[in-house]
Amino acid sequence: MITLTGTAASNGVALGRLLFQEKQLRALSPRAQGSAGEELARFHSACLDADSELEALCRAALERACKEEADIFKVQRILLADPDFLEPVKRAIQEDGWDAAYSVQQAAAQLADMIRNTPSDYMQARAADMQDAADRLIALLTGSRPVGSLPDGPSVIAARELTPSETVNLMHLGILGFATQLGSSLSHAAILARTLGLPAVTEIHSDLSLYHGRRVLLDGYRGLLFIDPDPKTEEDIMREERKRTAHIHALSHLPCQTRDGSRITLLANISTPRDTDGALSFGAEGIGLMRTEGLFWERCPGEEEQFAACRAVIERMGGRPVTFRSLDLGADKSTGWLQLPAERNPALGMRGLRLLLRRRELLMPQLRAVLRASAFGPARLMAPMVTSVKEMEAFRQAVRQAMEELSHAGLPFDSALPVGAMIETPASALIAGELAKVSDFFNVGTNDLTQYTLAVDRQSETLPELIDVAHPAVLRLIGMAAQGAERAGIPLCICGEAAADPQLCETFLGLGVRSLSVAPQAIPSLKEKIRTLTL
Repeated sequence: MITLTGTAASNGVALGRLLFQEKQLRALSPRAQGSAGEELARFHSACLDADSELEALCRAALERACKEEADIFKVQRILLADPDFLEPVKRAIQEDGWDAAYSVQQAAAQLADMIRNTPSDYMQARAADMQDAADRLIALLTGSRPVGSLPDGPSVIAARELTPSETVNLMHLGILGFATQLGSSLSHAAILARTLGLPAVTEIHSDLSLYHGRRVLLDGYRGLLFIDPDPKTEEDIMREERKRTAHIHALSHLPCQTRDGSRITLLANISTPRDTDGALSFGAEGIGLMRTEGLFWERCPGEEEQFAACRAVIERMGGRPVTFRSLDLGADKSTGWLQLPAERNPALGMRGLRLLLRRRELLMPQLRAVLRASAFGPARLMAPMVTSVKEMEAFRQAVRQAMEELSHAGLPFDSALPVGAMIETPASALIAGELAKVSDFFNVGTNDLTQYTLAVDRQSETLPELIDVAHPAVLRLIGMAAQGAERAGIPLCICGEAAADPQLCETFLGLGVRSLSVAPQAIPSLKEKIRTLTL
């Protein structure tokens, strides 16, 4: 048995055959086939096509509720528009007379090397994103895609380094886990592995191609890769993993309460009806956030299609409550068919409830669809991006109009459907007391609340360290929202990603929060943490 040590990048254990991914790129020549003008035109065309491909990948990822995956391709779109990349390519084409694909290859290699030499671990991890974006351009310019061997069964994938695109493609082929010689726990490949629950080990300083086809045991908890593991090592590690799995299963059936008996409600965030399976398997007590945008990426669905999707979620949850967030498009969640006007700062422009109140053709069919679905089980409806009492009153008036239309049509619905507000702006938190008078419940969205409070784009690649949900200003606003809800006697739930953080969870409970909604796979560890606390 050979034991290789690396960096633990994603928890889990995988046992199977090692498949080394040897990327085979087409050899490129600097010799141009056409004039400089023609090569430049080819380059610009490829950039547009690459951007369209990346935008489509973003939408597909968001539809699967894989925000981390979508963010990766957003980063690549930014990189392909970076002057530090574009200008060297243009100079190589125009001044040196090089082929467009060769120019891209050289410029990307230089920029990737420069990124790797920065002192920031986070920035070093972006070198793979630069290479991935360049590979996409080169493939478009040459008409060929990088070739690698594909798994023909359950395999542990090994590579010198995996780009985000390669990782996404492999993950959808049912692989068991992956090990790389380069990369880090901050690489986008590692982030994707954690999102999808796949074990991963990075920074293994050995030639993994030497072990292609060998039986391996990957330990993502400790950052180890065992080549031809002996029976005792294999049994010990697999026994530990079975214990962990059994523990998670047992947790799903235990009540979520603190040591002194305070009951905490744990809900799941989902984006599609099929996500309910994971929510139920991890012990969710309901759906705290059903993102309805997944139905809208490619086109605008009709009322019947939306009704069918909402009804499916309610019925699959078997009497557990489901909170539907009304369509939250705009800013970082735009789509081509919507044709929103260009804005200098979309995050501060036409999005969320602002958009819905101005586009009634989007709002009213969705309200009717959710109301009709509410006849099949407990449901709630939530307005996104609320900033004033006036906006919330307008939303509730639209709901009443939808109820009247359904009554006239003789269609059943829950006339007492709770209608709530999403607290994700400083404005809504600051007026929580007044807003609670026209809301049946609050849901706090920590991602946008942090972005707007700290004046830092949550997608920022240059200031990631400033995105801090634990900042006193953010916590005070959450506390104000919790106080406003308590005084009005309405429930409040935190449904941002921060709700899954064990340390922040304790802080939120201290602020009076008693309901949290997180990604389904985060529920067991969060419940385990809560059961150790005393309030």
